[in-house]
Amino acid sequence: CSISIPKQRKFTTLSIRCLWRSAAICWSCWLLLAGMLTNGLINAGALGHFPPAIQESHGAVIQATVISLYSSVSIGGKLLLGWINDRFGVVVSTTYACVLFGLSFVFLLLPGQSAVPLYAMALVFGLGNAIGTVTPPLITAQVFGKEQYSRAYGVANSFSQVGLSLGSLAVASVYDAAGSYRPAWFLLLALTGVTLACWVGSVVLARRMK
Repeated sequence: CSISIPKQRKFTTLSIRCLWRSAAICWSCWLLLAGMLTNGLINAGALGHFPPAIQESHGAVIQATVISLYSSVSIGGKLLLGWINDRFGVVVSTTYACVLFGLSFVFLLLPGQSAVPLYAMALVFGLGNAIGTVTPPLITAQVFGKEQYSRAYGVANSFSQVGLSLGSLAVASVYDAAGSYRPAWFLLLALTGVTLACWVGSVVLARRMK
């Protein structure tokens, strides 16, 4: 695995050649890509199926209100995630965003007909869904460094696009098979945990490689 350590960087910078020449030992590279894939799955699955799921359970008015709420919150959520990353680092910012993203499925799984959990879901989802746009370039830059970022992000983003293309279809298939969105929410919650583990693991391994 080819490694360079620029003087101005504190942590190891992995060469893009890790992806092709030493894939078997470049666990950091593959964890990054696995996280990109699952990140695409959970974002497409959530954004594609929250509207019909909420309308099915609570009607069109509450659906529209919830969508408007999390869309508005997400504007500030992206700025907040960037500030957390600058202040505390990429591991903390990624953990923060993934936990909030996962909590949105927890609120959807709560029993009862009250709309209150939906508004709570809209708040945490609006704050957490920045993992779909803000976190991927931050993680890629941390693992590969500025020198390799442009080439590395092209590969990483391809895995995200695969996930985005399959996420909504996967949730729809689970819904058709089960007749309910609950199994799909459990699946997306689990995949959110996988995304967090892959990304944090990728950064930790990249820092340890000498």
